[in-house]
Amino acid sequence: MAFEILYLPVGKQMYNLEQAQMKLDDSVQVMKKIDKNILIPDGILLSKEDIDAFLQGKAPDFVIVQTVTYADASYITEILRKINCPVLLWSIPEPVVDGLGIRLNSLSGAYSQANAMLNLGKPYNYVVGSTFADETVDEIKAVVLAAKLKKSLSRLNLLQVGSAAEGMGFCNAYENEMMRTFGVKLFNVETMELMQKARTYDEDAIRDFIFDARNMVPNVFNTERENLFDAGKLFKAYFDYCNEHDIGAVASGCCPDFVKKYGTPVCAVLSILNDLGIPAACEADTYGALSVFICSYLSKIPAFFGDPVTMDEEYNSVTYWHCGMAPTSLAREDTKAQAGLHCFSGVGPVMDFGCRAARHATVFRIGRKPDGSFRFFIAKGESMDRFKQFTGTTVVIQTESNVREVIEKSVASGWEQHFVIAMADISKELKALAKMLNIEVEEF
Repeated sequence: MAFEILYLPVGKQMYNLEQAQMKLDDSVQVMKKIDKNILIPDGILLSKEDIDAFLQGKAPDFVIVQTVTYADASYITEILRKINCPVLLWSIPEPVVDGLGIRLNSLSGAYSQANAMLNLGKPYNYVVGSTFADETVDEIKAVVLAAKLKKSLSRLNLLQVGSAAEGMGFCNAYENEMMRTFGVKLFNVETMELMQKARTYDEDAIRDFIFDARNMVPNVFNTERENLFDAGKLFKAYFDYCNEHDIGAVASGCCPDFVKKYGTPVCAVLSILNDLGIPAACEADTYGALSVFICSYLSKIPAFFGDPVTMDEEYNSVTYWHCGMAPTSLAREDTKAQAGLHCFSGVGPVMDFGCRAARHATVFRIGRKPDGSFRFFIAKGESMDRFKQFTGTTVVIQTESNVREVIEKSVASGWEQHFVIAMADISKELKALAKMLNIEVEEF
């Protein structure tokens, strides 16, 4: 379904409309750079009647309100009566400062709109910037992408397979909280149901998958044959279930359940689900899986899920590790993705490689606080050129901030032990999404 964006340039007749028209023309060109399908009025909306006429019959997914000139709070109030979607407020610099009359007064208009939205309890994002600045376009694009993500979340079905192990209660989620805050519908299925489904397949049903897996993981045929085919059957059970129930992300229980009850770990299955566009997290970490979905959506590539396990002050870095789950597409180019044995159970196949370098990376986590509210963990950095640090999958992130402060502050703040790494700088989009969802942001 199309994502409908409206551009609403508002203003008042009393200001310099010749200057305002010039800014409108420039702004329309900015809009076309952002999305060629943005709906744009024929001119500045100078009254509530103009606003009503333009909004008639429209149900936008996102609205950009630009104070081309000053506009009082009645403008945004009228807009909010007609729409139910995220709002970006944009003000532009005064074109001339020459000791004569003010031409536009756009900034004051932004304050007026913002104060009204605050008092109406309406979250909003704000950009102040010239129509000629690339930074303005980038800022608006980031908010638009966040709005598209918010809409995608409202249609997301997230599957929790099994439940979290003892002592890992932070991995579980409440269905109503997930829906109320993020718009996400939570589904549950027992691990045994998928294990039993996997056992119904014969080898012919998954032979194509086995050969596809070899293209992703060159040494996968070193795995014990029975475990390799059992992993293929388990993958088919997960993949088919996701397709049959329109599942867009998975939080799956893992060890020791699968090795004890099925004989083969689920790590490789979840890894390849990520590669195939179904974001997945292990240890039944539901908000971890949602964090993976968000990072994958914004970066447009699969994301890494793991624990921070060691700090290196010499390189200002943190190593994130997991025991055998990571998208094969994140593997280093020189080593490729490799399969191995689980570091605790000694059973394979699991992923066993270091992740590739990336000039920009973002560490992210949706955290749940004791009162049931949520917060975002955001830290910027880069993925370093490092080989596998431990058995399993690893990525080494050099943080922009002092690494000791990042670690000490996040532990002192009681953050969960699982984090997600996006191989891109998605910090602007995450902060924009947080404003839309009215969620606290903790930057590190």
